[in-house]
Amino acid sequence: MTTPATRLITLIMLLQRRPNQKAAELAEKLGVSVRTLHRYFGMLEEMGIPVYAERGPHGGFSLVRGYKLPPMFLTPEEAVAVYLGTSLVSEMWGQLYHEAAQRGLWLLQPSMKMSHKLGLMV
Repeated sequence: MTTPATRLITLIMLLQRRPNQKAAELAEKLGVSVRTLHRYFGMLEEMGIPVYAERGPHGGFSLVRGYKLPPMFLTPEEAVAVYLGTSLVSEMWGQLYHEAAQRGLWLLQPSMKMSHKLGLMV
């Protein structure tokens, strides 16, 4: 089961990947109503994350041009701890948390690749 916090993070990531997305499409991807999606946009604005809406057939919702969440870098020890932790969660609780653990690892892949490029990982 997803929470509003995880849906907000997912919404930010969706908006970072592709600008000008329709509200109905975003709501469907998040599994919420369009009304709830608009509430999430308000929450993002309150957190200082700039969301921009453009009307028209080629319009939609976007993050303000140039806005990106700051990257997260992991030390080798932190990367191992995260990997072992998600593996343990998948083993101990099975399917209940398996998908969430896999998504967590998937979300960390870009930061682990960047850490490796910067020489922070072995």
